[in-house]
Amino acid sequence: MELALTGTTITAQQALDAHLVSGMYDSREELMKKAEEMARNIAQKSPLAVAGTKKVLQYQRDNNLSVEGGLDYVRTWNSGMLYGSEDLEKALEAMMKREKPVFSRL
Repeated sequence: MELALTGTTITAQQALDAHLVSGMYDSREELMKKAEEMARNIAQKSPLAVAGTKKVLQYQRDNNLSVEGGLDYVRTWNSGMLYGSEDLEKALEAMMKREKPVFSRL
C-alpha cells in the first residue's frame, strides 16, 4: 500500500527483497531461459492439479478468504476433482515405482 500511495520508485533489488518479483536476470536471454525452465517444470505436473491450483488461488484472491476459508475451499475442490482421478492414480503408481509420472492432457 505504501508504494501505491506514495508512488515511490524502488530498485530491482528492493522489489526482489519485498517479494514483488521472483527473480532478477542480467539479460533477456537469461530471463527467457529461466522462464522456459519454469514452463517445463509446470508442464511435468498434473494438468488437473495445475488448473485446480490456479482456480483455488484466484478464488481465494477474489473472495478475500481467510487462511481457514482458503484451506476449506482447497479441501472441497480437491475432494471433488482429484479423488479417484486418473492423475492421482498415475502419481501414486509412479511414486511407488520411484518414477516420474506422465500425465494426460486435460
